[in-house]
Amino acid sequence: MTYASILWRIEFRAFLALAVSATLVGLYLDIASEAKAIGWYFGTSIFLIGLVPVVFFGAPIDSYLLYRSRASWLLVLIVGAIPAIPIALFSTAVASLIRVCGLLVAAITHGLVLARPLTMNWSGP
Repeated sequence: MTYASILWRIEFRAFLALAVSATLVGLYLDIASEAKAIGWYFGTSIFLIGLVPVVFFGAPIDSYLLYRSRASWLLVLIVGAIPAIPIALFSTAVASLIRVCGLLVAAITHGLVLARPLTMNWSGP
């Protein structure tokens, strides 16, 4: 299987994982806060902001690790937490939220890959 085909399939799973994690964080914030619609606002913001690191950082590295048969839970979770490091220089609270979301996206993506392995005879994303 080529790297490009693995990347395409991982990008699809990472997109789904980002949508699920943004929804979960949004629901949690809706339940935990007294303000109306704050969870929807933050969930949408997390999804839109998270598209860049997922598409250009997390999924390509995860695809490379899978292509080289080096993907493990530890490495995938480290990759999920890395985007929060530069943000921590400016705001630790925002970096914590980004780290949690990155870990969720990485874990869900890796779980989806393990649940439905990437094989040559599989035709869907």
